[in-house]
Amino acid sequence: MMKYFVEIISQIILHTTKRTIADILQKEVFSPLGFKETNWYNTFDETFVEVIGKDTNPHWSASQIIDGSKMNMYASAREFAKWGLVHLNEGNHDGRQLFDPEIIRIATKIQSPQYSNQDLPENGIFWFVKGTQASKSEIGEAVPNGAYQILGYTTVTLLVIPSEKIVAVRMFNSYGNPKGYDYLRDVKDFGNVIVQCLK
Repeated sequence: MMKYFVEIISQIILHTTKRTIADILQKEVFSPLGFKETNWYNTFDETFVEVIGKDTNPHWSASQIIDGSKMNMYASAREFAKWGLVHLNEGNHDGRQLFDPEIIRIATKIQSPQYSNQDLPENGIFWFVKGTQASKSEIGEAVPNGAYQILGYTTVTLLVIPSEKIVAVRMFNSYGNPKGYDYLRDVKDFGNVIVQCLK
């Protein structure tokens, strides 16, 4: 579902601005932040950590398209954390307002409808948001309300906890779940461990 949402949004942005998501982010966000290790790629060089999948296909790449409408966005841990810090600071970077704080507030505020099933995760725009103790939330039980988190294909995780002024990142270079792996428990425990470390 998310894949189609991104593709539709991409087409709307391209139609209205005549620019791709990748172009907009590169010029308006990545360049001002000094990012050199974040972008959409469909080729690999020695600067990449191999993404391990099957032995016959050590690199994972979903598409040759690098306009921001598909997968293939890669980032370093340091720049991923910096992205979280810009969100924590509501679009401000080194005393300079890069974009309207309202954009951050909208993206990281619960936008999903109120379901009768209270177990479902709560979502902002591309972010999971912690508003309750929803059992299927990707954010850990110990993480305070108001936190938000975004995930990547290999379960890379960026967690922002505004009440603690904390940004936490974890990175993986493999995909696929080993037998017995509990994805939901694992991603929740990442946040729970971060909160435990604050005590």
